[in-house]
Amino acid sequence: MSKEKVTVKITEKNLQKFNEFIEKLTSKLKDLEIGLFRFGRIGEEVLVSFSVNSKFYTLVIENLRRNDFNVLFIDEKATRAQKTIGLKRVMENTKPTTWSDLKNKTEPQQEDIPIEDLAKNGDYEGLIKIALDSRQGLKKTEDAKNLLNSAVTVAIDSAYNNAIKNKREADNSLKSLLKIATNSNLKNLHKIDLVKKAGLLAIDLCQLYDTLVGDLISICTNNKVHNLVTIKAAIALSDRILIHQDSYVEEKELAIRNINIRWLYMAYDVVMKDITKDEMNSLNTLIQFVETARAKN
Repeated sequence: MSKEKVTVKITEKNLQKFNEFIEKLTSKLKDLEIGLFRFGRIGEEVLVSFSVNSKFYTLVIENLRRNDFNVLFIDEKATRAQKTIGLKRVMENTKPTTWSDLKNKTEPQQEDIPIEDLAKNGDYEGLIKIALDSRQGLKKTEDAKNLLNSAVTVAIDSAYNNAIKNKREADNSLKSLLKIATNSNLKNLHKIDLVKKAGLLAIDLCQLYDTLVGDLISICTNNKVHNLVTIKAAIALSDRILIHQDSYVEEKELAIRNINIRWLYMAYDVVMKDITKDEMNSLNTLIQFVETARAKN
């Protein structure tokens, strides 16, 4: 059976969406055969290539485009398939991406802002891009890595202090801190202490402002934060909402519905040496509250 190659360009955050799309497509088209995925990278975007049996080739491309995936039309057959699809929205509003387009996009660009200024401004994301970009040269990438601690610290302190000074900034500051706390690149670059610090300060803001108490539930159910942050968020939630019997009704309902007790146990096993006896009691109180409430339902 003949096969045809399909190549898609997606962002890392859409990888899960892509996987779910492929699963749905294969379950709907029983005779569809999809080969092994091959991955590449263009800057911050991911290239995914795979083969499909020829009779489904055009249909697969059509479904990819309809779901807003960027299919690369890199050969004559693929371009003909695009024309066969006849999606006016695609033809009128988007231009097919070719390997030449990608080559032009990946040419090294002059960095206008000195990396020292990026650090002073707390632009850790800009430094990460440089640190992970081998085209920048060994010295520059190493310099960017060396300045990363400073940049992240500035970003953390700025977000936290803005919230302390102005309550209206609390929500934005919380998002900024959690963005750092869940940044996979920082973890891969071994900035564990910094991602923990950002997560713990996010918890502090939730305790400081009553409007953010419910966000503790999101934090302790987020598998991208450090395990210590997960447990500390659960402890803070327990200490806040369970002490007041007639208050925080909405937060209690959300906790009952959303808290993953199994996940809490797993996270606790990893960081138990950093948890005090009183904190352990608070965690157990929350778990018992959730289990009891669910048993009644």
